[in-house]
Amino acid sequence: MKYQESIFIIPCTSNLDDIHKTVMNYYSQGKLNFVRDYIYSWKRISDINLAIILRQDEIPPHLNPMDKELELSEGTVLTIQMSINTIKRFNKRAIPLRPSEVDSFINTKLTRAGFKLHEIIFKDNYLVKTDKKGARFSRNITTFTASVSVIDSTMAEHSFMKGIGRGKSDGFGTILLRDENDITY
Repeated sequence: MKYQESIFIIPCTSNLDDIHKTVMNYYSQGKLNFVRDYIYSWKRISDINLAIILRQDEIPPHLNPMDKELELSEGTVLTIQMSINTIKRFNKRAIPLRPSEVDSFINTKLTRAGFKLHEIIFKDNYLVKTDKKGARFSRNITTFTASVSVIDSTMAEHSFMKGIGRGKSDGFGTILLRDENDITY
């Protein structure tokens, strides 16, 4: 599977909607009529900057995309990192998961995405607040690093390119590959 990634820096903010709007603006160069079919992840790298990793089949040239290729055949073992919105829905309300429910939730999400979870190497839970169109709310986020293997190559490729779970427009659900030589963050 061939794809492109771009890494760029944006001004730091703690509001998820501001991050989303800034990434959209960088991507579209201010144009309003475009289809958002990219995924991205973000990480605070200083008090004033966030690093963005954006993935898509073909990224606009102004973002200096890097061509990449990945084979996700069944049995392939990977170390991944991702942040996901760890909530359950009840009567149209988002309910944060209890800490005891998070590992099972991660396992279910990864299985549906075409991966078998072997081990959660690292896990951190935190709340991220946002203000969207005047409505204030929080997302219950779990960032984790895990060892996985591919059990369904078609679903794994789809999940790698489109993300997993809710909150993808806010930079969650993007599968990032990890290895000992990885310096992207």
